[in-house]
Amino acid sequence: MNSVRGIERNRVAGNIKAFMNTEPRYQAAQFQVFGQQLKLGAVAFMDLGRVRPPSVGGGLSFTRRAAESRMDYAVSTGSGRQRCYVTFGHMF
Repeated sequence: MNSVRGIERNRVAGNIKAFMNTEPRYQAAQFQVFGQQLKLGAVAFMDLGRVRPPSVGGGLSFTRRAAESRMDYAVSTGSGRQRCYVTFGHMF
């Protein structure tokens, strides 16, 4: 992901891109499935960009070694639009 979650992609166009993503991560649990070590994580986030106001949300992640899959849910505090994102790898 390379933008502000909760805001429609390409909503603002131009030559300058400025955004900030902040998210504290928490390892909620660690367990084994078929002999493989898995970690369940939780995250809360706030994203800011050239568009105002910010978006906020939270998500869950499953990690096995260096592979991570995530599901994030974001809400734009300005428009109230809601989005769900499923990605592989860390946000940053």
